[in-house]
Amino acid sequence: MRTVFVFPTGERAETAASLDRHLPKQRHPWTLDGNLYIDTDDEQTGYLFSDWDPEDVAILEAAIGHHPTWAVQIDVSGRIDGTAEVHQMIALLLEHGGVATDDYTPHPWTLPEILSGAVIDGLRFFDFRGYHELNREHECSSLDHRASASSEKPASGAPGEPAGGESGLQVAHRSQPGLPAGAPGRHIRVPLPQVEERGRVGT
Repeated sequence: MRTVFVFPTGERAETAASLDRHLPKQRHPWTLDGNLYIDTDDEQTGYLFSDWDPEDVAILEAAIGHHPTWAVQIDVSGRIDGTAEVHQMIALLLEHGGVATDDYTPHPWTLPEILSGAVIDGLRFFDFRGYHELNREHECSSLDHRASASSEKPASGAPGEPAGGESGLQVAHRSQPGLPAGAPGRHIRVPLPQVEERGRVGT
């Protein structure tokens, strides 16, 4: 599940009434086509901010000018892309002002920023594809740096052993089966072929 938090301007009851009008005959949660699950949450009786980084809460407070005590939480099914559906709900919930946050940046997004496709820290709102692409590029850069640093180290193996000092073993980086593309893999030790030692002439 991907999650979006929305902090609308106005009272909680007004937001609930708006959701009732647009998604009738349901509540706690409201659903949109069975793919978006929408509910309100708070600090007093719920779990709002329970797993937030304090710095992210401070950024949110600075953006809206106070500490919010409730929010609308939207959970997005992995069965769909969800971008259009999330934008639809955000346009409804932030009609009179407020901000929204996603899983990918700590930036509190306003409705004009979301609808215009504004880019903050290299990402748009709810830009899960861009986020994973940035992470993949970062991982590849880290691997290249490590490989470069390793190639500059002098061989330390004993005579008759492969460079690196691990007899008959080589460290290979492979992706684990079942992980998504770009996910870090395990280091697997792969046996190297043994080199036959030849005797000296005359011995």
